[in-house]
Amino acid sequence: MSLPKYLTQVLLLLVALSIAGCSSSSNDEPTSLIEAINELDQAQVFASWAAKPEISAILSKNNQVIIVPTDEAIQTLLTALNASDLSDEAILDLVQTHVSADILTLTVGQTTTSLNGVELTYNSDGVNGGAVLVNKTVASEGSIMVINKVLIPNKLRLPYSSPNFEQNAAAEIAIGSDLLSLASYFSGLRPTSTGEMRGTTLSGVEAVLAPLREVSSASFLDLVDTYYKSQLVDAANGGDFHPDSSATFNGSGGGFTRTGSKRYFYYKDGTETQQIIEKGFYMATMYNQLNVALSNISASTADKVIALIGATPAFANSASASVSPDRLGSNYFARRDKNEPGINGIYRALQYNVSALNVAIIMNDTEALARLKTEILLNYERGIIATIANYLHSTTASISKTAPTDDDLSAAMHAYSEALGFMLGFVDLPTFADQAELGTIWNQMLQPNNETGEFNVSLIATDRFESAQTNNRALDAIQALYGFSNQEMQDFSFNWVVEQGR
Repeated sequence: MSLPKYLTQVLLLLVALSIAGCSSSSNDEPTSLIEAINELDQAQVFASWAAKPEISAILSKNNQVIIVPTDEAIQTLLTALNASDLSDEAILDLVQTHVSADILTLTVGQTTTSLNGVELTYNSDGVNGGAVLVNKTVASEGSIMVINKVLIPNKLRLPYSSPNFEQNAAAEIAIGSDLLSLASYFSGLRPTSTGEMRGTTLSGVEAVLAPLREVSSASFLDLVDTYYKSQLVDAANGGDFHPDSSATFNGSGGGFTRTGSKRYFYYKDGTETQQIIEKGFYMATMYNQLNVALSNISASTADKVIALIGATPAFANSASASVSPDRLGSNYFARRDKNEPGINGIYRALQYNVSALNVAIIMNDTEALARLKTEILLNYERGIIATIANYLHSTTASISKTAPTDDDLSAAMHAYSEALGFMLGFVDLPTFADQAELGTIWNQMLQPNNETGEFNVSLIATDRFESAQTNNRALDAIQALYGFSNQEMQDFSFNWVVEQGR
């Protein structure tokens, strides 16, 4: 006996619905990226990170690729660091390295950028050397890639310690001390509080230069030997000097009034030549050796980098700290850093560059090491350039007064000479900005005469309006070349260590 036709159709429909329901249940696909992460059996540590509110807010967004390290990869990192867990700050830095926004998928041959600026390249070796185990699209939200490696950020907020710092970085600490000895010798040549000149000799100058010869760039040393040693001696042995008074012009320069211990002495063109020499070595020596250290990676490289920056593993963020104070470049970088939460300033960027470098060395991660060499050198360079901006601001502030005193004019010439010295140290170094690009800044600053090396800094005092205008153009060129924000350029006019009493 056959069923009525309509009953047969009803039964067939019910069977079809049942089959469809079973199929949907057994192949239920995640509809969000976090849901997809939670279903990864091999990545439950990353899934636990995703449960943190700050991390969840990042991973919940659509249109992004999330690269997930396996539990084994994370455990390998923890074991290498002799740690059972990571701080929330370090986890955030790691997660942001594993996420690329505004992209649905990543295919072989494609390069993108993580949320915190790490370049991510997917090639036959995987993503930045991490083999891809899973690569799946999640609805229309984005995609999940599972790799067998933890990608190291450019900046990692992990504490750094080194019980053997002074031993590991003995040579680099000594180089810094030699530069500080040179600076101390130059400061000792300044006129007395009552104006008497102290004088020096070429042999005296050469004695303090000698330890820096084997570690500094040949191009800068050639300029010092050709022009600036003899100019310094002439100025130190001069008499009274004023940039715009023929009555006190003596043909060789000398002391220019500024009260008490702030008296400076200048070459006949108005340049404080000691600053040209001393500040030039911050690039010609310290950056030069930083490049050398980062080209020869060893277990002690992180300590060497810290010493060449001028910090200690404690990163005191102040040259006035009672314990392990900063010196050299770090002294200036701390002044340029507002010390805000996160990694916003140059000083903190360098600190966490070093932490990341240390992890990359421990993990023998060649991809990260190559990245971090570039990142550290660039941030050191940016710190020096930011300091040049500070001295240009200082110069303008002194000469823009309605009726600047001789003290104001001397302060302006002093600051401008420091800016020139820092800039001159860049000559022929493999910096982020090449020599032609640096010319966009140089073209707005006083140029040395090719025959005499003279800068004619007296113009800062005698043509104040034009000098202020060219300083502004130099600041614009700095901003355009290095990508500083308007706020950063404004902040560079302050000494934040003093402002914040650090």
